[in-house]
Amino acid sequence: MLYVTIITIILLLALIGVCAYKLSIYFSSFMFLSKKKNYDKTNYISNSSFFKYYYNKKFFGFGAQTIFTIILILLSITAYMGYMSTNHMNYGILSNRYGNSAEYYLVNIFIYVIFAYSFIYGGIYMYWFNYSMSEDSKIEEKEKDLKNLIVENLDYDLLYDYFVKVVYNKDPVIQASYMLANYEINPEDPKYFENPENVFKYSFTYYILNDITDKKFTYIKKALFDMIKDAGLLEIEKPESKKTDNITKIRDTISKAEDFYIISKYNHNNNVVLKPLETIIDDLIIKSVSNIDNKTNLERIKRGIKEYTDANIKAMINKYDEIQAVFMDTIKAYKEIYDKYYMYYMYSVLITNFLIVYAVIMLVYIVIKIGCSNSKDFEDNYNTYYFLKFLNNVGIYILLLYYFITCPIIIFGFN
Repeated sequence: MLYVTIITIILLLALIGVCAYKLSIYFSSFMFLSKKKNYDKTNYISNSSFFKYYYNKKFFGFGAQTIFTIILILLSITAYMGYMSTNHMNYGILSNRYGNSAEYYLVNIFIYVIFAYSFIYGGIYMYWFNYSMSEDSKIEEKEKDLKNLIVENLDYDLLYDYFVKVVYNKDPVIQASYMLANYEINPEDPKYFENPENVFKYSFTYYILNDITDKKFTYIKKALFDMIKDAGLLEIEKPESKKTDNITKIRDTISKAEDFYIISKYNHNNNVVLKPLETIIDDLIIKSVSNIDNKTNLERIKRGIKEYTDANIKAMINKYDEIQAVFMDTIKAYKEIYDKYYMYYMYSVLITNFLIVYAVIMLVYIVIKIGCSNSKDFEDNYNTYYFLKFLNNVGIYILLLYYFITCPIIIFGFN
């Protein structure tokens, strides 16, 4: 019985931990989005508790919901082994006779609840695995396509320069002089903007970095620089000395990131992913007034967009259209999954809200039971009778108040 008790306690602790994790995500997201100042942040998928729970974090390669289901099944197996070995649901320790019927029903009802939830969640998971997983995994494929597109179309010289002078540098004077609002564009290569591909990469990167007037890419920008900080760059104090190596590290870090989830960090408040291509290039022209060559090349490419005759400019337009399309396809894929599973998620949160309380009660009950069986003094001071009496006289009102507050938030709260 010692091994069974230890296993049960470990599984109960794991169950409480996963339930607490799930509820903390839901309620913290609700509190964050319910604040008036954060109203505009509802347009970021990454602020949704649905996304945070199902996509944002993996434990040993498994999602939290998968671990939750596994724990329920393991608890069911533990209880079923007791039934098979003793022909009693609780290993024959408790009986509904001799005055301990309250304990008997407290434990047995919990076991039946675990059996029921294991069957429900296990069945749902098996159905999803066989019939829906391949369809739902398309969002992961679209995310990879989107990430690859972004990796291929960033201007890493601009990205690195911005990181070194604004993000890494702590000198406010240098930061202020380089902020994009004051920054005059001047690539090292005087012929850089003769190539439409370079123009697109530079303008696209500039658009992501310049979140002063357009907040669509604010979270993506932050995520990019968080990854760059972790890329292990060399000799940043002398940025030019290891520039090539550092740019390679930056590109590799972004391309290998598995939990980037670009679409979750994009502000999808409308169906316009990027401003018109001409407008994006205009931003560069405005910042190139003192460099006649750059300004001339940019204006030529802008005219070429309207004329639509140059093959290189056509390729640039196609790349712009491709990024727009992949962004919209990925957003659409996520919204389809959200619409498909959100009600299931809501019911799951409600069940979790009930189960965590019952699991905590059972854990406390087991600890008291162990204390009583190992210490006479413990039993004299506090035993299961006092615990059940507390639940009946006081605990029930605490639970009613808890559910009165939390259940409406879960049912009616949007996040």
